[in-house]
Amino acid sequence: MAQTILLIQEDPAGAKAVRDALIQSSDGPFQVEWTKSCSDALQRLSGQGQHGADAIAAVLLDLFLPDSCGIGTCERLFHAAPQIPMLVLSAPQHEDLARLAVQRGAQD
Repeated sequence: MAQTILLIQEDPAGAKAVRDALIQSSDGPFQVEWTKSCSDALQRLSGQGQHGADAIAAVLLDLFLPDSCGIGTCERLFHAAPQIPMLVLSAPQHEDLARLAVQRGAQD
């Protein structure tokens, strides 16, 4: 049975690259649900979307979303579903922000 990964990423090309890598991974099978905004992800995690939040195995999060408030986004998502592992997608130049995200609940 495929594990569902919630991918929160504004850029369609970036989302496709992550999705393709997960689908081709030997660690799968994975099913990827993609959303472009923090508000849509919060709705999904709260169970108000079409599936319950317990169906999500992990969250992959880009902190630089249009409706994001940086590290506060990580905290909001973690509080919405603390039982779901959250991984932050970060560019090398944002390494300090990635460390802060880990301190606030993201997985290392």
